[in-house]
Amino acid sequence: MPKARFLLMSATLGDTRAIETDLAQRTGLDVAVVKGAKRPIPLDFRYSKAPIHETIDRLVRDRKAPVYVVHFTQRACAEQAQALMSINYCSKEEKKAIQEALRGTRFDTPYGKELKRILSHGIGLHHAGLLPRYRLAVEKLAQGGLLKVIVGTDTLGVGINVPIRTVVFARLCKFNGVRVRILPVRDFQQIAGRAGRAGFDAEGSVVVQAPEHIIENARLEDKAKDGKRNKKKFVRRKPPQRGYKHWDEETFQQLVHRPPEALEPRFAMSHGVLLSLLQRAADRRRAGEAVPIGGGVRMALDLIERSHAPRRQKQEMRAQVRTLFESLVTAQVVRRVPMREGSRCTDVLIDEELQEDFSIDRSLGLWLVAAIDALDPEHADYALDMISLVEAVQEHPHPVLRAQVSAIKGRMVAEMKAAGLDYDARMEKLEDVTWPQPKGDWIREIFHLYREGHPWLDGEAVRPKAVLREMLASWSGFNEFVHEYGLARVEGVLLRYLSGCWRTLSKGVPEVAKTDAVIEIEQWIRALLARTDSSLIAAWELLQSDEADALGLDLGERQVDISEDPRRFKARVRAELQLLVRALSIGDDAEAAVLCGEGDWTEQRVRDCMQPFEEEYGQRPIFDHRARLAHRTLVEKTGPHQWRVVQTLLDPEEHDEWSVIARVDLRSDTDPPGRIVDVVDIRGA
Repeated sequence: MPKARFLLMSATLGDTRAIETDLAQRTGLDVAVVKGAKRPIPLDFRYSKAPIHETIDRLVRDRKAPVYVVHFTQRACAEQAQALMSINYCSKEEKKAIQEALRGTRFDTPYGKELKRILSHGIGLHHAGLLPRYRLAVEKLAQGGLLKVIVGTDTLGVGINVPIRTVVFARLCKFNGVRVRILPVRDFQQIAGRAGRAGFDAEGSVVVQAPEHIIENARLEDKAKDGKRNKKKFVRRKPPQRGYKHWDEETFQQLVHRPPEALEPRFAMSHGVLLSLLQRAADRRRAGEAVPIGGGVRMALDLIERSHAPRRQKQEMRAQVRTLFESLVTAQVVRRVPMREGSRCTDVLIDEELQEDFSIDRSLGLWLVAAIDALDPEHADYALDMISLVEAVQEHPHPVLRAQVSAIKGRMVAEMKAAGLDYDARMEKLEDVTWPQPKGDWIREIFHLYREGHPWLDGEAVRPKAVLREMLASWSGFNEFVHEYGLARVEGVLLRYLSGCWRTLSKGVPEVAKTDAVIEIEQWIRALLARTDSSLIAAWELLQSDEADALGLDLGERQVDISEDPRRFKARVRAELQLLVRALSIGDDAEAAVLCGEGDWTEQRVRDCMQPFEEEYGQRPIFDHRARLAHRTLVEKTGPHQWRVVQTLLDPEEHDEWSVIARVDLRSDTDPPGRIVDVVDIRGA
């Protein structure tokens, strides 16, 4: 930042002396610090010993809404929002305005109907377990002043655009991934600072609830004093044994008045960062721009030197850069070439066989490339085994894995009871049950062998699981899988996990390793994501573009045209139609109507189309490996960026007389984030 003149800062930086010194050294200029503790919208702070529903009700009646109630788990948010529905916060006119604002918003996932009921009461819900489009709907209602109460996690403190007058902390302790701790001062002040809307409120309010057992004991004490309860029978409630760390009014006062903790640098070097810098250097050289001697490696070393990391950590990262670079060369992701014939100076080129947007966005990304080389492309399970490797580098979606374990245990208990095993024997067998891990032992074995030669992976671990692979076993739709495992309240967790798998498969797996079966799976996941929430794909593509801009990468100015890659384009068409055929086969006509795309498709229209098929064959179309064969999908070009598509349905007698007739029109957008197939008709010969 040697040319910086203005720097916008947060209100929760704490001690800024280190930042001031660093800026002066980097720019050679005097640094002027503007400090002010006075907020334009003052806050009042209160510690409440009333039950939380009474606190919220009083705040709404005292015209201190919108109220944001902060919990630190998604489950607590959902339960709180459900409990608040017993109180009527909105008038009939206000509820009507909410219904009008929600017109056109789809609530067609398992949790959608429940969320819509909650929103209709003037209560919002906001946490990472919700689909992105549902969170956007909540934010839209809040911006319109239509929600009286919003229950959510601490996402409030990370910049979501929700106008709030009052913030209520349901608790002050939070699990930080290692243990339960009191909320840091910075986090508390960041969240509390969202109270009070400039231009709307004269002041904002922050309320912190006392622990629930303290509130309950105070209530019991009051009853005992009033003679309503025999003091001999009075038993004090104990604090929770798990997930709790005590706080009181003194804790609350410290969080209000103490300065925020000092900022700590988090910079780290990785394969992804180094590869991006190597690409940047290559792009600059092709453009005729000056590149430092050493290219991307030199740029990485300079970046480390300019970082705020301690001296010892910088030394470790400098050594790590060279190790990471050699591993990229060994994996043939990059290669050294002479800068000119006979020269001892070398340049670094990205392997031409890698796709242009190849990236390593995970610490185990390079291991994944090496592990894929160990698979046999001719093996029948090559594509599924690749999916197992892709899943092994993803973070665990814990609610989904717990649901898988619960389902396995349920089936085992039923089988063991039928076999006559006693209770103790059943419990012993259930102790070692874990989630499905196809090829788990082999994955761990090759990882341990790889780690021996790559010391920077010390402390890393693969995480075998089979969420996506299980879905692929039956080609289950998103809603099907959510229903099967009872994941309605954590739909967003599943969606985010599948999105991570898709990104790794599409960007982190070398194109030369992708067989037709792998491309089919890649496009099927994309179609599944687009059907569930296309905003996730759009956001990812925007993020990719923003990251490229930030790193100075040249992705070209031309508009992406998905039809220029015929193999991937046809696979995407087939993937969307397979989701539709799957829905038709299981009789989910409401889902099928959505998958038909634009037009006047309704659940009843789909049912009417399929009735003659059922009358002729006595069942719905078959959906198995035969129904997914590529030759059953005909894609014919009818004009510039226009295609006619015919998907032949599989009947039990294999007459192949029934088809889904559809069209693809890319004239207005050659790279749409959502669906590209629109169904025209479903009919027999």
